[in-house]
Amino acid sequence: MAAFSISFWLCVSDLWRENVKTIGKIICVLVIIVVLAVAGVLLWVRSTLPDYAGSYEVEGISGNIEIIRDTYGIPHIFAEHQNDLAFGAGYAMGQDRLWQMDIFKRVSEGRLSELFGKDALEADRFARVLGFARDADVAIAALKPEEKEYLDSFLAGLNRFIETRPNEHPVEFRIIGYKPEPFTAKDLLSILIYQSFTNNFNWKLELTRTLAISELGEEQGRALQHNKYRSPSKSAHSACRVAGTVKQVFPFYYPHTCCRQKRS
Repeated sequence: MAAFSISFWLCVSDLWRENVKTIGKIICVLVIIVVLAVAGVLLWVRSTLPDYAGSYEVEGISGNIEIIRDTYGIPHIFAEHQNDLAFGAGYAMGQDRLWQMDIFKRVSEGRLSELFGKDALEADRFARVLGFARDADVAIAALKPEEKEYLDSFLAGLNRFIETRPNEHPVEFRIIGYKPEPFTAKDLLSILIYQSFTNNFNWKLELTRTLAISELGEEQGRALQHNKYRSPSKSAHSACRVAGTVKQVFPFYYPHTCCRQKRS
């Protein structure tokens, strides 16, 4: 009986050692696969980084353009002519911010849903109601000839990078699977107008005040806005209707409209 027990445990020990070796081999293979996968992803992402070295011959400029990047990657652009300076700025902007610029263009023009489907329709509707792109058309018509020329030079540099360096486009374009379109003056001014709008923090108050005055009249509307007017239930109900109107018109940027009335 003792001999049988010893033989049994020896057999179990041998099986365990063999299994441990097998498990160890499997773990080693898995670790190697994970390391290779991570290295492959890093190399793939790194291959999309822009090439900051080298010289290129381009058409449409009047002289040499030099773009020097400091230790922080910030571009310093030198040129003999102002329009060439704009060309260099556009090219450097394409190297550093092409994905951001493309997304901002789509946000300002109400075109996010072209990439992200119906989930972006509300944001697109918001941008088109406010009309950033329409305002851009007005701004373009008001540009002076020298301003338009400078803007066109910037666009030429930006689009030059887009057209000639497709392998250096940000990795986001490859993930989504589309190529960026050339930029136009309308695209740039739409972005600028949209950014001006986002930097204006009191537009909701201005809109609410306008609707309050329309609903309650000049005196009560302005008093309600400045919290000096102690409204009875009828005026409080009107104020709620004002807030509700704001929410219905601009749900994307005014999602938390709340109007509550305490019961006595």
